[in-house]
Amino acid sequence: MERAQDSIDIFISHSSKDCEIVQSFLDDLLIGSMGFQIRKIFCASIEGTKIESGEDWRNEIRNHLLKAKVIFLIITPNYKSSEMCLNEMGAAWATESKVIPMIVEL
Repeated sequence: MERAQDSIDIFISHSSKDCEIVQSFLDDLLIGSMGFQIRKIFCASIEGTKIESGEDWRNEIRNHLLKAKVIFLIITPNYKSSEMCLNEMGAAWATESKVIPMIVEL
């Protein structure tokens, strides 16, 4: 199922262990304060923005990374200990997107 992939503006790279932090960032800042539409945001573990069941998650992540205009890296201790997150971070820097690292101390 293709979910407006060509119109994704924001990719949020994060550890799935930090869903509470990411949900607040999404709800309070991106949607609440900045007015982004949820369909313009990709976040692998947040309802309404995540990969649909049955999709090839590696391809979905790669496609969304390449199409995003802005990539937020929500860097926590959990992020730094995740091989997948570190791979996303490296891939983000290789795109033409604006990459914004955000360090969150828990």
